[in-house]
Amino acid sequence: MHTYNPVRSTLAYYSREIRSLLLLAAAAAIFTYRQSIAAAIFSEKGMTVLLGLVLAGVLSLVIRIYYRVIVIRYYKPGKRG
Repeated sequence: MHTYNPVRSTLAYYSREIRSLLLLAAAAAIFTYRQSIAAAIFSEKGMTVLLGLVLAGVLSLVIRIYYRVIVIRYYKPGKRG
């Protein structure tokens, strides 16, 4: 049995507004520090980190698609659990 959590309920209720505020804050931070961010990204270490992040994102998508294929392949209608 799940208990009522007022914090989780409030966060779920205001999730769209929270997401909008976080995006606005991120955009303001990127706009403010755009030159130093660009210098960091285009350095040798920045390119290495960026490549690692891109590869991690691609790997996560591949694992997600593989999991969905496995779930679809072994799904048996009428059987739960």
